[in-house]
Amino acid sequence: MNGAHLHRARLARRLLLKPLQLAIHLADEARARRAERPAVTPEAKASAEVSGPLEPGISIVIPERANPNLLEDCLRSAITACRFLSEPTEIIVVVNGSPAADYELLRAELPEVRWQFFVEGLGYSGAIRAGLRAARFGWVYLLNNDMVLDSHALAEVARWRATRVFAIASQIFFSDTTRRREETGWADLRLENGLLDIFERTPEDDRSVRGNLYAGGGSSLFQKHLLQRFMGGVDPYSPFYWEDVEWGTRAQRLGYDVLFCPTSKTWHRHRGTVGKLYAAAEIDRIFARNRILFHLRNLDRLVDRGALFRAMLAIDRRSFLELVRPRQVLGVLRTRLELAKWGIDDSLLPYATAARFQRPPSLRERPRVLVVSPYAMLPPKHGSAVRTMRLLREIARTHDIIVVSDEPVSYDKLRQADLVDLHSLHPIGGRPEQSINACDRIDRIRTHSHPLLCDMVHKRIACDHPAIVQIEHVELSALAARGKAGAPWCLHLQDVLIAADGSEADRIERQMTALHDCVVACSEEDAALIEHPATLVLPACADFELAAYRPSPVEPRLLFLGPFRYPPNLLGIRAFLDQVWPRLLEELPGAQLDIFGGDEGPTIAAADRRFSQRGIRVRPFVAQPRAALDACALTVNPIQGNRGSAVKVIESLAAGRVCITTEEGARGFRKAGFRSLIGVQGVADMLGPVLTLLRDTSARHALEYPDAKVLARFRWSDAARRLTEHWATAHG
Repeated sequence: MNGAHLHRARLARRLLLKPLQLAIHLADEARARRAERPAVTPEAKASAEVSGPLEPGISIVIPERANPNLLEDCLRSAITACRFLSEPTEIIVVVNGSPAADYELLRAELPEVRWQFFVEGLGYSGAIRAGLRAARFGWVYLLNNDMVLDSHALAEVARWRATRVFAIASQIFFSDTTRRREETGWADLRLENGLLDIFERTPEDDRSVRGNLYAGGGSSLFQKHLLQRFMGGVDPYSPFYWEDVEWGTRAQRLGYDVLFCPTSKTWHRHRGTVGKLYAAAEIDRIFARNRILFHLRNLDRLVDRGALFRAMLAIDRRSFLELVRPRQVLGVLRTRLELAKWGIDDSLLPYATAARFQRPPSLRERPRVLVVSPYAMLPPKHGSAVRTMRLLREIARTHDIIVVSDEPVSYDKLRQADLVDLHSLHPIGGRPEQSINACDRIDRIRTHSHPLLCDMVHKRIACDHPAIVQIEHVELSALAARGKAGAPWCLHLQDVLIAADGSEADRIERQMTALHDCVVACSEEDAALIEHPATLVLPACADFELAAYRPSPVEPRLLFLGPFRYPPNLLGIRAFLDQVWPRLLEELPGAQLDIFGGDEGPTIAAADRRFSQRGIRVRPFVAQPRAALDACALTVNPIQGNRGSAVKVIESLAAGRVCITTEEGARGFRKAGFRSLIGVQGVADMLGPVLTLLRDTSARHALEYPDAKVLARFRWSDAARRLTEHWATAHG
């Protein structure tokens, strides 16, 4: 082709693209007109409200064309798997494009199988659609004829059915065990050159049920009515590939879950049917064309629009013409308009596989609690995480706990044991950088209450229909401003930062707090600043056994527990090292100070000369501080500028160690009557009592023995009971 012809061809393609670009533009405008708050379909909300057992029964639908030998192994494995289900089953084979005579022997040998015969080839979606019409049950397991089921495959996926679950994928192995596992059933995505690429992840273990980008149509269980809705009456992806990706991603954007269940195992003979009917080059062409079509129909913000249109202009002529057909353009417009009206942002899709599901839906329906945190809570490595997770551990005895949390990378290496108290975990990213500084309260609310986190919260409300949504920290208080989706909301204020100075930050925090149905504060001082009519004061607690008390050692060893990521901890210990520690060493040269500064502690300390003084050791996070408490003579809490209630203080008192703290650090405990809690006005004032008690072991021992009557009011179990009772006020 000469230059002039090439130029005309490119111009023609650009002109033919115009209808598609217009369709996408119209959908963009519809989405912009929608209210800012996220939305999900009325069907998703209604399904989340349905309780009680699901209707029993599973239909297996197997599309078949020209492969009776492969089909026999598939059918026999399916028949065996059905025997491990204690509910009705049926197997439907949809033979299309192949003569019925080829299956006479199989029909005679396997009379329990239902058969459908179509002279013409229906294509993948057409065959599935025919099988769905014939299926008697509400859940359908789609099975390719080149798959073989493990005997427990159906029983395992069946355990995870729920009204809010669209599909559950089985784990896939290749029959040829020497092949690299590029197909597992656990689907994920990555962005390459502005476009989405699909790949399948290798499961981390054979037990953990995870979120899934989509459930493959060759070995997955689907809700029939939802699948029929997403398939519609046309086959835009004919003859095969990418249609199941659309089903799964549309379901997620419309407020449903897609799961991967690795305990349900299948074996695949790769492209057993497709490879017989199509040349390899044609298979690759169809795959590339349908990849672009999927982008056009389903993705808004996740991909580079310019890269998508450049890919269209570069594709082969036949594929390009198939993509710009009028019916494809209308299909793009219809699909995008539905997602624009009801859909959750497609930016959630990259976090699908981060979700972890600990247990199937409860056999006896329990109330669900949706907890939303701006910070990683597992494993709990800072005071606020310890507080939240200890409360949730108690509440999990009677409720199902669903957690949505920012800082997703922190959850990547969690073990199953770390999740034992949760029903499910949904990490999400997307938090923007703060535009001003970390101390600006308005900016922290704006950046932490970001739209993607809000979308995830609204999806979980639609999926889980929680009895209460508990928002952790004031940074997330603005989430409620985008709508509460019909659920009651409780704001758990672990730090009330209101200064009562008439500032704009105070006004906004009070305004955001007022949007919540009830509020929890950690101290009376904090509660007085909130001005919310439904406020519960819940100080930090501890559950150490009194019988484990050991008198403090004679050695002059101090302990400070406080992750440096919380600024008041770092500022406080620096002040202590400046104002107290040098003078203390003059009086007691052998004194030691152990500082547990969190995972970031040693790195920060290495760059600060204060921590290089004699007798100081800085250590990372410790999950169980009891050994460190037993080894010290007393604890110090030189914290300044803080609010809330310090877990480190009550843990020290419960373990039988005197805690010398600033008045600010004693919030929540000052009026409780602890004889082992010694408050001072400022950090410099800590020197006197520290010296006195290090020198007089008898006096220290007389103060430190835990007071059982006082501690009884600071048990996590009691705090959890009071919290669940307080939630009831949100329903008032």
